[in-house]
Amino acid sequence: MSMDQADVTRARASLRDLTAAVERLRQSRPDSIDLRRLSEDVARVAADLDLVAGPLQPRPEPTVHVIPDHDYDPQLFADADDEGVGPRRQ
Repeated sequence: MSMDQADVTRARASLRDLTAAVERLRQSRPDSIDLRRLSEDVARVAADLDLVAGPLQPRPEPTVHVIPDHDYDPQLFADADDEGVGPRRQ
């Protein structure tokens, strides 16, 4: 495990502890604007950690579509309008 992965693992463990502590506070205290803000802040930290470190599940590699670099059949564009000019009048 690289140092970066170790840091992410520690951050996720700390975030789990913080989430659990805030949930215990929500259960033991009356609802308040400050408690709701704290819960939202914890959720935002989780989202930010995913942005910085990536989600727990690896993202699939994007599919690369190769577009051939040759002239297309003119019939492909026979009914198309020229951009900004409008249809051709004959």
